[in-house]
Amino acid sequence: MLAHTASIRGFASAHSELAASLSAAAARLASVPAPGATTTFGPVAAGFLAALAAAVEDAGRDVAALGGHVTAAGATAGAAALQYEAAERRSSVRLQVPGV
Repeated sequence: MLAHTASIRGFASAHSELAASLSAAAARLASVPAPGATTTFGPVAAGFLAALAAAVEDAGRDVAALGGHVTAAGATAGAAALQYEAAERRSSVRLQVPGV
């Protein structure tokens, strides 16, 4: 059995960073359109701003969900690295391989 667990842990770490970025993006989307935009643009823009708010809300939910999936993938990769290392230790004990 051969697994480059440092690379797997790097993959997990990268997913953690990506998930944090996605969470930040979802939070930024929650502020669109800016409060008071209807006042600024007047009643003519009200319909457009309502549609924009609905679309951005949907996008924010999608980005947040993606962040959750990325977090789960990172956690799975981290757990896999630990399990590979544990399996390697058990195998070395069974085979009496020193230094593993």
